[in-house]
Amino acid sequence: MKYKKKLSFFALITARGGSMGIKNKNLKKIGNLSLLEISILNAKKVKKINQIYCSSDNKKILNISLKNEIKIIKRPKKLSNNKAKSIDAVFHFLKVLKEKKIIIPDVIFLLQPTSPFLEKEVITEIIKLYTKYPEANCINSYIKIPHKFNYINHATIDQIGRVNYLNYKKRVKNPLRQSKKTFFAHGNIFSFKTKALVEQKTLTPKPIYAHILDKRYKSIDIDDYEDLRIAQILHKKKI
Repeated sequence: MKYKKKLSFFALITARGGSMGIKNKNLKKIGNLSLLEISILNAKKVKKINQIYCSSDNKKILNISLKNEIKIIKRPKKLSNNKAKSIDAVFHFLKVLKEKKIIIPDVIFLLQPTSPFLEKEVITEIIKLYTKYPEANCINSYIKIPHKFNYINHATIDQIGRVNYLNYKKRVKNPLRQSKKTFFAHGNIFSFKTKALVEQKTLTPKPIYAHILDKRYKSIDIDDYEDLRIAQILHKKKI
């Protein structure tokens, strides 16, 4: 009898100190908890996650992570500036694991503290999908794009106000009926098989599968103070 391999899962919370939109964004609070603490608690609720790490260049963030009993990765400043890419932080994480002779996980969940409404059920469902679709190298969360935000309405506007539709031909051909469902790759959670990440050198190695978020508010990603205020209001209303 052939047995299915039991996959190992690590969570990596990337929380650098700097931010373009909001100063010390990952330490801003929703209710009584910071965005960082919310992300940590959500990860800790998932029993199948074997280890949880926080990668940061910020001493306060690293100390909060230690206080919450998760492991830390001190990230170099050159991988923590505004031009740094998440994939570079992941490869640095893997390098540290290798140096410490820690067994590399089969799957990494890359969690973003800026998504405070990520629920443990989303992570749990994605873990189930890896069993259902063993060929999947990447499973991320997606949200259905509302009709008014359909891709045929996407446009750029230059400095003097001229509009350029990015999908102009499709818009002309079908200006009203936008029946084709389109989805937005929401960045609140990435998950990928480590081997595929290394081979394909992308956070979205193919084949890619989806977990569809059932509520739009779960896709809130805090990028500026308006986003933060909306999240605080929704939390207060206990949605």
